[in-house]
Amino acid sequence: MFVYENGVFTAVPCTKKNSYLRIRDFAEGRDGTIYVASTSGVCRVRSGLLVPYSNPYITGETAYALGIDRYGRLWCAMSTGKCAVMQDDRVLAMLDAELFFEDGSVISCLTSDHANNIYSGAPTAQRWRRSRAAVRDWTARSL
Repeated sequence: MFVYENGVFTAVPCTKKNSYLRIRDFAEGRDGTIYVASTSGVCRVRSGLLVPYSNPYITGETAYALGIDRYGRLWCAMSTGKCAVMQDDRVLAMLDAELFFEDGSVISCLTSDHANNIYSGAPTAQRWRRSRAAVRDWTARSL
């Protein structure tokens, strides 16, 4: 990974050798932390280094896309078909795709807008779940 700053490209090394080489997405947290989704999991940039999350739910799994919600939580679409919701150094939940899509399609696209609303999508999803109450209920309970 490289950062372009003050007209210069600089490599950002990883704390784990030969890890996080295939980067899929970036997201910026409220505090300015840069989060990175890759084929090796999720990491963040700290003190000029890529620092991986060490959590069995996400370590070594392909992370497709990232978004930050209005509560500052990091949402991550994983290759397992689940959506990880993280805050600080904790994985708060692993949400099944069935919560979002009736056919259980794998969420492969996820982002957040300027108001930190989360948008998610799947290449094969036929129908969004009839009721969004389950997602709203989970969000309200997890605060």
